Amino acid sequence: MKRRTLLQSAGLGTLLASCGKRSHDLPIKWLGQDPLLGHKIRDGLPLPAPSKTLKVEVAIVGAGIAGLSAAWWLAREGKTSLALLDMQDTPGGNARSGKNQYSAFPLGAHYLPAPGPQAHYVRQLLADLQVIKGDPFQARPVYDPKMLCFAPQERLWHENVWQEGLLPFADPATSQGKIAQAEYEKFHSLINRWIKTGSFAVPQDLAKLSPEALALDRLTFTDYLSQEGFSHPWLFWYTDYCCRDDYGTSASETSAFFGIHYFASRHSVAAGEKSEFDPVLTWPEGNGWLSTQLAALISKHQENALHQRMLTLRVEDRGTEVIIDALNLNDQSSLQVRAKKLILAVPVFTLGHLINNCPTVWRKAAALVEYAPWLVANLALKKTPHSLDNTQPAWDNVIYGSTSLGYVNATHQSLAARSTGATTWTWYYTPAHLPAAQARKQLLDFSARHWVDTIVAELLPIHPNIAELLEQVDLTRYGHAMARPLRGTLSHSHRKALRIPIGRIMLAHSDLAGYSVFEEANYFGVQAAQWAASR
Repeated sequence: MKRRTLLQSAGLGTLLASCGKRSHDLPIKWLGQDPLLGHKIRDGLPLPAPSKTLKVEVAIVGAGIAGLSAAWWLAREGKTSLALLDMQDTPGGNARSGKNQYSAFPLGAHYLPAPGPQAHYVRQLLADLQVIKGDPFQARPVYDPKMLCFAPQERLWHENVWQEGLLPFADPATSQGKIAQAEYEKFHSLINRWIKTGSFAVPQDLAKLSPEALALDRLTFTDYLSQEGFSHPWLFWYTDYCCRDDYGTSASETSAFFGIHYFASRHSVAAGEKSEFDPVLTWPEGNGWLSTQLAALISKHQENALHQRMLTLRVEDRGTEVIIDALNLNDQSSLQVRAKKLILAVPVFTLGHLINNCPTVWRKAAALVEYAPWLVANLALKKTPHSLDNTQPAWDNVIYGSTSLGYVNATHQSLAARSTGATTWTWYYTPAHLPAAQARKQLLDFSARHWVDTIVAELLPIHPNIAELLEQVDLTRYGHAMARPLRGTLSHSHRKALRIPIGRIMLAHSDLAGYSVFEEANYFGVQAAQWAASR
C-alpha cells in the first residue's frame, strides 16, 4: 500500500488491516487523570459528614511537583507534622508515569534540564536524590551519568530525512540555506544580548527584570521577531515549535518576553551548531521518576503524610485553623483535616470551587489565567520501527511542519531494551492552533481510537512498518495542563496577588509563574513551605 493511500484511509481498522493486523486486537486505553474527578469539584459534589478527623500543623492539597516540593522541604526539616492530600492514585500531577510490557514511560513531563545556579532548591533536591554527586552548588555539578540523556539527543524530520538537532539544517551550498544561516546567526546574537541584561532566569523571580525586558510582554513573540527583521520560515517554525513544546501555546500568542525567556533563561541556541547544548536529565518514566523519589523521601521522614485518592471538596479558613474536607475515592468515606496552615498546591482555576468564600482578589486573578490542553500517547512497539532513511531513533524525534510535538523514545536510556529492539514511543500533542475551550472539547469528545488513528497516520510516512509492530497504546489527556504565557502575562497584577498568602492559606503552583516548568513549581512549593514553617 502506498503512503498516500495510507494517509487517506478512513480509520485505524484500515491502517492495521493493510499490515495484516485486526484493529480490535490492539489494546487501547486511557491512563492518568480522569476529567470527571475535576468536574465533580466544579459541579459541587455533596459534602458528607466526616468519617475521620486528622489534626496536623500543615496540610497540603495537591501532590504535583509544587505540593511534593513543599512537603519535601518541610519533611527534611523534621519540625512539622504534615498531611498531603491528592486525588490521583499516584503522586506527581503532570509528572507521573505508567508501564507496559516493554518499559516504564512518562504520562506527562519527560525531562529536566540540568538546573542553573538560580535553581537552588532543585539542585538541593537532586543532591538529596543522589542525582548530583558532591557539592550541588558548585559551578558545574557532577551528575550521575546514567541520568544524563544519552546521545543522540534530538533529531528533526526535515526534507525527507532525519537531521541532528531541532533547528532545520541550513546548507551553505544553497541560497535558501545561506539566508537561513544568516538569520540563525542574527537570532543567536539577539539572544546573547538579552542574556547579558540579566533579565531572564529560572526561577524567573530571581532575575533582575529591566524595563526593556518588561516591554517585551506587550508583544507576541511572532510580532517581535518580525519587528526585529526576521522572516525565514525555518526560524519561525523552530521558535513556534519551542513555544508549543514548553508552553502549549503558539508563538503568535506567546508573550515575546516568554519567547525570549525560553532561550535566554536556560536553553540558549548556538549559530552554526545543530543542536541545543544544555545537559538534560531523563529517565524511561520521565519526571515520574522524580515524583516517585520525592514521595519516597517524604514518607521516609513522615511515614503517613501522603494520602492518595483523596478528593478535596472544600477548604475553609476559620481564623484559628483551616478545615479541609475530602472524599476517599476508594471507599467513599470522608476525611476532615484540621491544620494550622494550608498550602494549596492546585491549579488556580480550581480556587473558586474549593475555597469557601474564596477571597475576591484570588478569584479575579485566577480568572485571568488561560490553560493549554495536552494529549500524551505511549505506543508499545515489539521492535523499533524502520525509518525511511535507515537511521535509529534519537531520544527526542520531531517532525517539521507537524501540529504534534513528535515522540520521545522512552527506552533511550536502557541498554537492555536496545538489545531486544522492543521499545515505547511517547507521542505529544497540544492543539495550540485551536481556542483552548474548543481543544478541551476535542479531547473529551474524540475517541481513543480516533487519536491512535491520527498518530499512526502521521508516523506511517516516516516509519512504514509501525502499524504492524504496534502492540498497545496508552493515552493520557490533560484539559488544563499548563498556564499559557500569553501577551501581557508578565505585567498582569494577578501574578502578584496569587503569591501573597491570605489568612492561613498560601498558594503554591507553577501557575504563579505564568508558565509551567519543574523549577518554577519546585520554587513556589519551597516558598510556601518556608511560610508554613514560620511562626
